[in-house]
Amino acid sequence: MERTTFAVEENTFGTILKDTGVIAHALGEVNGHRHTNSLEAFQTSYKNGIRVFEVDLILTSDQHLVARHDWQPYLARMFEQSLPTNGIQPLTLEEFQNHKINKRLHPLTVEDIISLLQIYPDAYIITDTKSTDLDEIKTQFSVLLQTIFEIDPTMINRVIPQVYNEEMFALLIEMYPFEHFVYTLYKTFQSSKEVIDFVVRENIQFVAMSESKYSKEFIHELTDRGITSMIYTINDQDLAESYFQQGVTAVYTDQLLPNRKE
Repeated sequence: MERTTFAVEENTFGTILKDTGVIAHALGEVNGHRHTNSLEAFQTSYKNGIRVFEVDLILTSDQHLVARHDWQPYLARMFEQSLPTNGIQPLTLEEFQNHKINKRLHPLTVEDIISLLQIYPDAYIITDTKSTDLDEIKTQFSVLLQTIFEIDPTMINRVIPQVYNEEMFALLIEMYPFEHFVYTLYKTFQSSKEVIDFVVRENIQFVAMSESKYSKEFIHELTDRGITSMIYTINDQDLAESYFQQGVTAVYTDQLLPNRKE
């Protein structure tokens, strides 16, 4: 299969991203809680007008893909969870599903997420799978692809993989010719020129970066090549507006709403 060349059209991922200007980080904040990747976080963000959602995905001990940042003890404490592994080892799928977040929020599996995309037909998911180990990446995306094609193959173009390096991109494009990719820079030491050379060569149309990787010149160079830029994680509206004015298309955020000023 050949990968589809990206072109901005009405109601595409790129257009929705430009129109809303925000990406719900870990599905967004809910009831003052961040990083939950929960059903209620998604529903709250969607109700607030957000249509693009970043979600953390990780494997359980029995190799199911679920929405969680990691298995470390700090997160179990943050989520008010008393876990059978003390938050040190991955849970089983059943254990994950049986522990609500902050007493009332519902955790999500990748099956749940694909079902949400069916229910909300203008929503898009950006993955954050964390790992740079190619064997683990292959397992993660094998599970993801199998799940999508078992539930609803038409959902495939509303799942946007976030890649961390050139090796990960090469592996994923071999596994499936996803329509869009986001190249995120938090795990790369590439220079701005190396990033631009890579995304232009591979027709990657979206680049996400931290504030530390940002420069006005870098954003302008990306824009001049038709590449969309995003910055994470921004929770101050004035700061977000400043980035928009300098050419950034969208910000990852826990709590900002899609009320961009043109």
